[in-house]
Amino acid sequence: MAIVERDSVGTIESADARYRQLFEQNVAVQLVVDPANGAIVDANRAAADFYGLSREALTQRAVTELAALPDDDVLQTLEVAAELGAHSFAFPHKHASGELRLVEIYAGPLSMHGRALVHMIVHDVTERVRAEDEARELHAERVAHQRTMALHEELRRQETLSRIGELVAAVAHEVRNPLFAISSTLDAMRSRLGDTPEVQRYYPVLASQVERLNALMRELLDYGKPAALVLEDTEAAGLVQVALDLARPLATAEDVALSTSAVRPLPLIRADRQRVVQVLHNLIVNAVQHSGRGTTVEVVLQPATLRDARAVAFLVRDRGPGFSDGDEARVFEPFFSRRRGGTGMGLALAHRLVHDHGGEIVAANREGGGACLRVVLPAAGDVTRATT
Repeated sequence: MAIVERDSVGTIESADARYRQLFEQNVAVQLVVDPANGAIVDANRAAADFYGLSREALTQRAVTELAALPDDDVLQTLEVAAELGAHSFAFPHKHASGELRLVEIYAGPLSMHGRALVHMIVHDVTERVRAEDEARELHAERVAHQRTMALHEELRRQETLSRIGELVAAVAHEVRNPLFAISSTLDAMRSRLGDTPEVQRYYPVLASQVERLNALMRELLDYGKPAALVLEDTEAAGLVQVALDLARPLATAEDVALSTSAVRPLPLIRADRQRVVQVLHNLIVNAVQHSGRGTTVEVVLQPATLRDARAVAFLVRDRGPGFSDGDEARVFEPFFSRRRGGTGMGLALAHRLVHDHGGEIVAANREGGGACLRVVLPAAGDVTRATT
């Protein structure tokens, strides 16, 4: 019996010696703490170096004196580690110099000579967290700079377009009077000369060109003045249907099918019905004009967000040639046209009207070929009218 007891004592002493060696010589900061009151029962050399205190001084303190947290919070954390097993947490610890260091602590229960203790491994993560914070701040600054530059560019673009709008409106006013005189003279000449072969041959050509110029003047005048919007809460799907009906004769003539679909539910939008129909009609006509025969132009409605608020997106998609490189940003400029004989004002006017509604419009190519024009308008109750 005595031999068994001596063997047991020897085994315990040997285990204690191995524990002391592993504990004291480990480079990781380690503490053994009484969870009942937070008293530090043992500390290794790495802990003494980290906290700037001798091991004897550490064992005369409680871990609550090291943590920059209320005592109750620290003791509650120790209790959790003692009862539930391995646990990790992070909070600031105080160095002897008064400096605060952010540490991650991995804690678990430890039984030593019949006592229920908590073994803590302390990792200093101050520099890592500081580097992460600096990286986040740098990223935020970079994003803010990019947003600021984009905003400045958009403001510059809007100012340029506004000046162009004023110019084209002035030109349109000057051109309309002589254009009216030309139209009146043509009608008078036709009445005087009658339906001679020459009149029948040339009058329709001249009259159609005069009407084309009149249409261009109307577009220029529309673009040159801010729209006086009559806003009301309305369903987006109804506006799409009206625009499709208006564009259907052209689509039929060009052998292009029209379709529409919606991802519901959709919020109401607060919009000028006539102006939004005008925008959608311009986009649909543009898509039809760039589509091949036998293809389909589709208008898709989707819920969206605009400046973190609810919105509705209108997607007008075709299977035409799409945009050439760099054209996506230029298609909304006045007089820019991808089509021979186009005025280049339809999309410019659409851009102006969408902007007046506080919305956004972008152009992009589709995978597999074709183009997509995406209009996003704010939902009813979330409208902030843009000012230029």
